[in-house]
Amino acid sequence: MLRKSPDVVVKVIDPFGWQPIIALNHLNPPFDNPKLRRALLPALDQKAFVAAVIGEQTELGHVPGGFFADGQPMATHAGLEVLTRPRDLKLAKQLVSESGYGGEPVVLLSASDRPVYSAVSQVTRALFQALGLTVDFQAMDWGSVITRGPVRVRRTRAVGAPSSPPWMGSRCPIPAATSRCGQRQEGLVWLANG
Repeated sequence: MLRKSPDVVVKVIDPFGWQPIIALNHLNPPFDNPKLRRALLPALDQKAFVAAVIGEQTELGHVPGGFFADGQPMATHAGLEVLTRPRDLKLAKQLVSESGYGGEPVVLLSASDRPVYSAVSQVTRALFQALGLTVDFQAMDWGSVITRGPVRVRRTRAVGAPSSPPWMGSRCPIPAATSRCGQRQEGLVWLANG
C-alpha cells in the first residue's frame, strides 16, 4: 500500500535486517542426541521461515543464509549444501525415528508481541510436529520470554539481564525458548537474532 503512494518513498535502510537463528540446546535431552539434531536438517527450509516473516515482499528475503548475513565480511555459503539441497520431510521423519527420540518434550516459547519471533516460532512448531517431536508451545509476551533465561555458565551479567545460552557462546542472542533459571533445561529451542 505504501509503495503505491506517490508521496512516500519505501527503501531498505538496514541491508542486513533480521537473521533469526534456531539454536538447539545440545546439553540436555532430547537435543543432546547428535542423531536427532542431524535428523532435522533434511527438513529445515529457510525459505519457509523467511516467507512467514516477509510474506509476498520476496525482495526483502535472502536465502540461503549462514551464521553471518550476506554482505558481511565473514559471510559465506560454504557448508550450506545441507540446507540448500531439496528438502526431504520423509527422510527427516525416518532419521528422527532412527535417532532413538523417545517423545521428550521440546519447550518452545513464542513472543506473541514480537511478530518476527512469533512467525518463526509458528514455523518451527509446525516443522517439529510434522517430524513427530512433542512440542510444548508456550505463547507469551516478550518480557515473559526473557525472564525465563537459561542457567548461566558464568554469572557476568546483572540478575535478570538476558544472557547467551552456554551453547551459543558469549554474544547475547534473543531467546525464544528456555526454562526457568536453575531448572533443568530439557529440549529447549532458542530463536536468536544473529
